[in-house]
Amino acid sequence: MTRSQSPLIFVLLFAIALPSVSHARDWYEYKSDNFTVYSDVSKKRVEKRISQLERFRAAALMITGTPNQKEDQRLKVFYLHKSSEFESFTLERGVVGFYMETWDGPMIFTQKSSSLGMPGTGVMYHEYIHHLMRLSSNSVYPMWYSEGFAEFLATAKFDDGRVTFGGFPEWRVGAFHFGRPLEVAEVLAPDYESDSSAYWDNFYGSAWFLTHYLQFGAQKEHPEYREKVREYIAAFRAGADPLISFEQVFGITPDEMEKKLRKVRDKRLLAGISFDSPEYTKAIARKKLPEIEAAYLLADKALEVGNEELAQEYLRKSLKLAPNWAPALSLQAVLENHKADKTDIEYAASLVIRLRNADLLDARAATNLTHFHVDHLQSLAKTGHWDHGLQQQAIELGKKAISLNPQSVPAHRYLWMAQMDSQNRAPALKTMMAAFQLDPESLYINQSVAFYLADAGRVDLAKPFLERVLSWSHPGRARTKAKNLLERQAAEEAATQSDTGEKITNSAEKS
Repeated sequence: MTRSQSPLIFVLLFAIALPSVSHARDWYEYKSDNFTVYSDVSKKRVEKRISQLERFRAAALMITGTPNQKEDQRLKVFYLHKSSEFESFTLERGVVGFYMETWDGPMIFTQKSSSLGMPGTGVMYHEYIHHLMRLSSNSVYPMWYSEGFAEFLATAKFDDGRVTFGGFPEWRVGAFHFGRPLEVAEVLAPDYESDSSAYWDNFYGSAWFLTHYLQFGAQKEHPEYREKVREYIAAFRAGADPLISFEQVFGITPDEMEKKLRKVRDKRLLAGISFDSPEYTKAIARKKLPEIEAAYLLADKALEVGNEELAQEYLRKSLKLAPNWAPALSLQAVLENHKADKTDIEYAASLVIRLRNADLLDARAATNLTHFHVDHLQSLAKTGHWDHGLQQQAIELGKKAISLNPQSVPAHRYLWMAQMDSQNRAPALKTMMAAFQLDPESLYINQSVAFYLADAGRVDLAKPFLERVLSWSHPGRARTKAKNLLERQAAEEAATQSDTGEKITNSAEKS
């Protein structure tokens, strides 16, 4: 995933000064085979964007040799007409698109004025490759390969019925003209603890260059490299040292490979790949969203990017249209409860009391109310108190939400949070695994399962989930924790094997 567009950046941002929310334009939902787009942009523009994304997906499947299987969960794209409204989600100027992992699945925000290069569709392309790789395989890849390959495909250019991959990623110009490309040894074993944006910009650019050369650029002189990459990845998955295994697989040291790459850089020649790319011609379903639904949808997404003040603005629009509408009222309760002021918290509680007497028929309302109760439980826990009655209410609401929408990962999330109990971990774990079955490529679900099992002392069971966290995460606390746990487990397994070997030897000697 691109470091510059880490979802954590957006999740931690808070509103400072926001433009007023306006809904002069109608919102529509569009669905193609593999994408869902919500937009107030013209029909012609939206369909063109969807067609482009479908073409990219088809080209990416072709280049990777992945079967074209219809996705169960469409990636959601929010395509906004007004730049000011788009900027209220990013709180940054000059950004034309961003990608986020969410509990409700991956989503992309972009705007009408966005260009066709990074960070607009380039971000979409890069992150969508990670999405596809997770869908097609839960395998663990070296970071340099997963990021370098995504960068390579993000350079896609469509023209006259063809697609071309392999152009220079202009967004990485700093790594080659202003910074210092990392040497091969550094790319193979990066400094995961670095918090330098310049370092990671250099890493992504260097990973792109190494991946490009090994997979495509060296096809004439070293056609065997492409197969060697597969061997190297297999060795990596088996736990081989990233530097030692490179020499064993490729037959040259990382330093010798670095000399080859320098010569290629000096000549400024690196072969790409081009092939036919037909237009997406299938029908794209389109339906108008009621104004109240569009406002709620955007409020929910504003909350997911961490902008609660913006979420409140959209909610006020919904509640103006229907003051007692349960989804909006319950989400407002969650937001009011997040405030530190006692009056706001009491107001949130009064909203929940109003909703308790209503017949909950909307999964969103039930999920929001579960969220509210879980937040309340966690606040009590910080003071050393626990309310079993409140916990049971949260559990019942969570089960209600799932019964109303069995496919909702957020509903499962708040249920397992309500079920968490250090004395009986089974109910929460069962709910986590049900969520995993719904969305096995979700980083957040894998991370939750991994650390919950590890906290229970079952790192052995957590291992496959920890490996995915290690492979899919940005450098940071979660990745470091997963890495440390896996290393500790490996050391314990090695010690156990050593003890077993000694016992067998001693037994043989006695006999």
